[in-house]
Amino acid sequence: MPDDWPRRFTREALAKVDAYIAAHPGYTRQGVEQPKQGATNRVIYARRDHELVVFKVFCEVERKERECFALRHWQETGLVPELIWDADPRMIVTSHLPGVSLPAAREAYGEMAWREISRYLSYDGTPGSGYAWASPADPAAYRKSMEAAEDLLGIDR
Repeated sequence: MPDDWPRRFTREALAKVDAYIAAHPGYTRQGVEQPKQGATNRVIYARRDHELVVFKVFCEVERKERECFALRHWQETGLVPELIWDADPRMIVTSHLPGVSLPAAREAYGEMAWREISRYLSYDGTPGSGYAWASPADPAAYRKSMEAAEDLLGIDR
């Protein structure tokens, strides 16, 4: 099988995280269950002392910059993880916020709650959301009606 980008990027991300851990002995990946991965960025869980932390390695510098902006902007709310380390062009370390992943939210909380969560995460144009096509100046312009969302989600009524 040819060496495709996702596998190569995963190896690079793990090497970055392992290099950081080697330089910071209070961190470890041993015995830490890892999350499922998406199509672009890589998320790697580790422990710092007795707390779970999150390493996030970004596929693009711009995406990392957007996320750091959002983390700093919303830090005082307590709704976003704490930005622990940001000294690499494509990697950060954050605290871990417990909760249910977006794919699991549909089953855990029901269809309507999942739609509402998805709508705000996908269409509001918040810096750091990863949706470069959304305009933070006019997020409402990109929100779809429930009927249009049903088509996109493949929901039959």
